[in-house]
Amino acid sequence: LFEEQVSISPAAIAVVFEEQQLTYRELNNQANQLAHYLQTLGVKPEVLVGICVERSIEMVIGLLGILKAGGAYVPLDPAYPAVRLAFMLEDAQVPVLLTQSSNQEKLPETQTQVVCLDVEAETLSQYRSENVVSGVGSENLAYVIYTSGSTGKPKGVMIEQRSVINHLAGLIFAMDENVFARSDFATNYCFDLSVASNVCPLLAGGSVCIYRGQIIDTVRYNQHLKDHQISFIKTTPSIA
Repeated sequence: LFEEQVSISPAAIAVVFEEQQLTYRELNNQANQLAHYLQTLGVKPEVLVGICVERSIEMVIGLLGILKAGGAYVPLDPAYPAVRLAFMLEDAQVPVLLTQSSNQEKLPETQTQVVCLDVEAETLSQYRSENVVSGVGSENLAYVIYTSGSTGKPKGVMIEQRSVINHLAGLIFAMDENVFARSDFATNYCFDLSVASNVCPLLAGGSVCIYRGQIIDTVRYNQHLKDHQISFIKTTPSIA
């Protein structure tokens, strides 16, 4: 569905982060290069891939690259305690973990293969940029998000491709086509709440505008909303 939008409006802006931005064509190419690389590491349908990055353009490339390779992503917040990160990595048994060099020191010791997206940027650029054949189907996993663990150990909740698409297609169908023109992404990608903000715009031809700071800094956040002319926010009632 994202690739359909690439064919319709390749020069449109897909993602914006501070002074950086990528068009649909550029985002698709970089996600494809990552996907081809991940497939050489054995990523395919039902293979879980960890991703531990800050909100950034690399985050969007990483999530799309994992899905394009056919895998399912497991988001890990760099701010989580090392003990929780270690538990999630061991419990999910991810063979590959995508991260950034700035987060390496926060990661626990692990047997998982760690790939720093910023360090490996030159290597990834050598891979093919055409769309990937993954063999993924509607019944395959799209992502696994862990619960808070407030009632015991955190549990990985497995979400299938068809569940994500049904949810997002319903949102897009129910909204005016211009709603997703400029979508704000300011939430933690370790929560389901983030999926609509990050993916709906890319399926509807809009732009994802990533916010680095904390929403509780309301003056700065409101300025971000004005500067980027945000048209869609998905958040909790308390924040709204």
